[in-house]
Amino acid sequence: MVASRRRCRIVRHATRVMFRRAVSLGLAIAGITFSTDAQEDVDSKAARALDEVAVYRTFLKGYSNGAPGVVNLADRTTRLDPAKDIPAGCLTGVSLERVSPRSTARTLKAEIVKELNVRLVNAELQMSLVRKNDPSRSVGQSKSVEKAVGDAFASGLLQVSGIVFDTTHRYAVLKLEFHCGGLCGHGGVLVFEKSGYAWQQSSRPCTNWVA
Repeated sequence: MVASRRRCRIVRHATRVMFRRAVSLGLAIAGITFSTDAQEDVDSKAARALDEVAVYRTFLKGYSNGAPGVVNLADRTTRLDPAKDIPAGCLTGVSLERVSPRSTARTLKAEIVKELNVRLVNAELQMSLVRKNDPSRSVGQSKSVEKAVGDAFASGLLQVSGIVFDTTHRYAVLKLEFHCGGLCGHGGVLVFEKSGYAWQQSSRPCTNWVA
């Protein structure tokens, strides 16, 4: 009888030990899996951030090249809604990532304009200068047409949207708007394509406008 009870205690003890080991092993495996997933997520976000900076800088280098003065770039991006802002035919054969338009509005980092003929500005403050130098108001008020247009461009505000990538991260899309008065400005949607490690503007036909 005593021997039987002793065997039962031994079996119960062995069972508890095996259970604890199984639980510990399960937690360890789960922890390893979580850590790996978390690291992959961090790496993915870091790569995306680098691509965004590269796309913006590629655009700004081309846009500011030959500009008569410093380009005033809004320090926050505007929203990009692919369903409304990108015309049919612009991205034939390209599948964009599904994003909320709200998520594309964010603050731009200083590294985007480093060593470029571009400066980050507060959009609201700059727009007050745009309204003040609107050529439709200043022409004829002791300003020549040439002077009025020059002042309007000098105080103009460039706004860019957040970037939306395609599912393979080969293509990137952004919207731009340049405001220099009620009847002065231009804008459009641009597509960039990755070749190796570099981004370049694509020749895909997208929308553009001039006021």
